[in-house]
Amino acid sequence: MKYIKGDYVVLLTTCDGNPTVWKGQLPINYVYKLREDFDWYCFLPEKDIRRFEDNGWTISNSEEGKIECGKMTVRAATPYEIEDYIRAGKPVKANQIRAYEIY
Repeated sequence: MKYIKGDYVVLLTTCDGNPTVWKGQLPINYVYKLREDFDWYCFLPEKDIRRFEDNGWTISNSEEGKIECGKMTVRAATPYEIEDYIRAGKPVKANQIRAYEIY
């Protein structure tokens, strides 16, 4: 699936697979709104967790780059996760179950 500018996604893995490499600005398992189209070599959210608007990650689209840094994955955010992002005005932790959603 292709994710485009304006989509809300959850970052599942970083570029090199290390879950802590971006933890201070772009941690995994957070909801982000894309400011540019997503691909394995380009993750540019509108804001990082500190609300900075110029953060992100990009590399040249090459075979060498893909071997070294081609591990980044995302998934579509759920409607609840998008609502939480909008309410907070910044990236939020994904999959937080609210009390009224417990059955």
